[in-house]
Amino acid sequence: SFDKDESHYFVTCQASNEVRVMDRKMDTLVAVIPVGKYPLEMAWNKDKSMIYVGCQEDVDQVNNFYRGSVYCINPTTYAVEHVIYANLFQPHGLIVDEEHNLLYIASRNADPSGPAPHHVSGCSGRNGYYTVIDLKTYKTVVEAFELSSDPYSVMYK
Repeated sequence: SFDKDESHYFVTCQASNEVRVMDRKMDTLVAVIPVGKYPLEMAWNKDKSMIYVGCQEDVDQVNNFYRGSVYCINPTTYAVEHVIYANLFQPHGLIVDEEHNLLYIASRNADPSGPAPHHVSGCSGRNGYYTVIDLKTYKTVVEAFELSSDPYSVMYK
């Protein structure tokens, strides 16, 4: 994923639990940003002043029953400015709603040790859910709104 002026790109590295920043023209390593366990998807805010990285297998530091976090990284300084722990379980899809300053997070909840679904799905597998985070306060606005099995991404219109 590219930064604002497209001079650098960001890559999630699952084996080393980091985000690597690469120079686009030289294709050389600029920075290594340590993040939580198994980083996957990224989402940017509109002006690209923040990048959100979902770490699917990170241990929740607030409630260790849950698994997953979202790292909020400043793409200019490469500093982790905040880590969101919000009762996620295997977060994967992320999208920013700029109009309302919200972050939507899809939790796959594919592992049988995750939260038990409230409803049975017509599809095989465990139901996942989405969570909505206020990006001004990093507080949960909507928690665990159940979806069909293994929601992998999020779309906002």
